[in-house]
Amino acid sequence: MLEWAKSVPIIRYAVRVLELALCDTPADCLPECMKFYVDSSQCKHIVLGCCHDSGYAPFLGQFVADNSASERITLLEGSPFPPPIKALGFKRITRFQTVFTCQGRHSPPNGTSSSPPSSPSTPTRFYVNNAVQWDRLGPVVVNGAGLRYDRPLLVDKALVERLKKANLCHWLFLRGECVGCARNHVHHLLTDAEFDALWSLARQGRCFKDRKGGNCSDPKCIYGHILGMATI
Repeated sequence: MLEWAKSVPIIRYAVRVLELALCDTPADCLPECMKFYVDSSQCKHIVLGCCHDSGYAPFLGQFVADNSASERITLLEGSPFPPPIKALGFKRITRFQTVFTCQGRHSPPNGTSSSPPSSPSTPTRFYVNNAVQWDRLGPVVVNGAGLRYDRPLLVDKALVERLKKANLCHWLFLRGECVGCARNHVHHLLTDAEFDALWSLARQGRCFKDRKGGNCSDPKCIYGHILGMATI
């Protein structure tokens, strides 16, 4: 993919190709770059070629409802999308069929291959935890101007560090559901103190709607809201 992108003559347009394989932490690299370019008025379009990995579904879901973002994102499909990615409902999808093929790079000219057939992909797992105390996320708190802000959380720093190392899925243990990601989904039911500590970690990622200047009204939103903080 990277070799092909470098071979394309780019004369009129400024294009950046992000190769996740070269990132130290791909799971963090893509979200950070996506947030930067989605918010940039100079970025006209994003072609996303990571959609074989259902772990990105929770992150990508925040852009679907925002037309200004989703209309500038095209998903690049190689192998069929896993169910969580397909369920997002992105309207712009391309395959680049004249550029990429499903045939292996070193396949013999006659089309046959000496390598054994690949095994079926592992089915995507969906996680649900009905016992999660997600009601702790609400109610939505607004300031005098009607803008949302986050109420302070009293958390133990040592506990926050322990949960950070545990790499728990924020969506499963805070909201009670996850459509598949690379984080840890095995843990006992969180205590209230553990819940708030994990929530404080999730808040380090700012709510997409809040970053775009909108007023988030989702009572189950686990991300940070600072738009209303300056006017309290």
